[in-house]
Amino acid sequence: MRFRLSVSLRLTLWYALTLALLLGGFAAFSYARFHEGLHRDFDHHLAHETRALRPFVGVESGGPVMQTPERIQAVAIRTGGTQGTYVRLLDTRGGVRYQSPNFDGMPPLSLPALGNGTRTLSQPWNGMPARTLLSPITAEDGSVRGWLAVTAFEWSMHQELDRLGSTLALGALAGMALALLGGFWLSRRALLPVARMTDAANQIGATDVRARLPVANGVQDELTDLAHAFNGLIERLDEAVQREKRFAANAAHELLTPLATLRAEAEVTLRRERSSEHYRRVLEATIEDSKRLSQVVNHLLVLARAEQPPAEEATDLSALARTVAGEAAERAARSRIVLEVEASERVAAPIGEALARTVVSNLLDNALKYTPDGGRVRLRVEGTPHEAILDVTDTGIGLSEEDRGRVFERFFRAPSGHSHTAEGSGLGLAVAQAIARAHGGEIHASSPGLGQGSTFTARLPRADA
Repeated sequence: MRFRLSVSLRLTLWYALTLALLLGGFAAFSYARFHEGLHRDFDHHLAHETRALRPFVGVESGGPVMQTPERIQAVAIRTGGTQGTYVRLLDTRGGVRYQSPNFDGMPPLSLPALGNGTRTLSQPWNGMPARTLLSPITAEDGSVRGWLAVTAFEWSMHQELDRLGSTLALGALAGMALALLGGFWLSRRALLPVARMTDAANQIGATDVRARLPVANGVQDELTDLAHAFNGLIERLDEAVQREKRFAANAAHELLTPLATLRAEAEVTLRRERSSEHYRRVLEATIEDSKRLSQVVNHLLVLARAEQPPAEEATDLSALARTVAGEAAERAARSRIVLEVEASERVAAPIGEALARTVVSNLLDNALKYTPDGGRVRLRVEGTPHEAILDVTDTGIGLSEEDRGRVFERFFRAPSGHSHTAEGSGLGLAVAQAIARAHGGEIHASSPGLGQGSTFTARLPRADA
């Protein structure tokens, strides 16, 4: 089982780790710089003492000598303990030629190889850190005749370094503690909208999506944008759920009505013996109801296929429009409807021929169904550089403003059609719209008003652009 860490705790830990690295780096850098500065200042102090002593140093045949040491004004060479400065003159072999009075009572101070030039070295002496500046003493011919060794304790410097290290460590730990507390508080406060959105999301069910994620967080930030995006998704899901509920209810109604009629007619007919003519009428009515049922089922199947991903093929809408218009010519002639086709150039759309035929047929069938005898229907196909456009214009019953917003709903029917046309399933335009949208297009309905005809315009991406 994996250990669960909340986002706020992870953010706090990452923040604390980052701050620890920054504070640790800053403390180490500050300590190193301060340590270097103290050593540099201490070396300057030793060099200053050396310069003050050099005028009193002379050279004899046996090595360096301290001339008139009683005239030396430096008090430090007489002060013992950690505050004193300890001076010695050494010959070339390290023998002591002179040492300041404060060496009395101190343990011996041995030095490593003297070398050739001026140098400093640190070593423990009398249980404390000490630092020595060695300066060569040369004769007139430039030969080294001895060494001036100036030594002082680094105890105070190390004490300051220890205090600085302790202060930096305590400051870093205090900063870490405050950072952990403050970071956790800030992260919890910053993620509070997420907790609220989680609670709201848990209230959203599979079929009840009325709840929405809260967006009133006092600021407009990425979480607010996320909440708006999810609310938009939930609204679309809610619309889809409601649409499917209406669709299921309408589909059940459309299927149950003819089924109930079939059953009732059969039950009434079988109650007693009937004439052959009566049986014939009942069978003919059964066939008509069966056709209506088949039409509804076929439209539902086409609607389901239309919402699948589009196939990678193209269809010439101009040629298809001429074909479908030719097939509907006899039907239009029976109603004395003038059927015109304007589709000369090739205009291809990325849609399969079967689905494209469904779109054209359903739009044309709708126009013929709601155009009175003696009217006119025009089928026009044109192309733009990026679109294939199919227009079906009629002189039929027209559409009200309310109907224009509902005409593509499933099972919606206009208030009236002309008498010689059988009532449809109410799915034709919905199927055509679903096919168009599945292929990146859209169908729009327009009408000047009731009794003034209507135009249905299908726009699809152009495949041969």
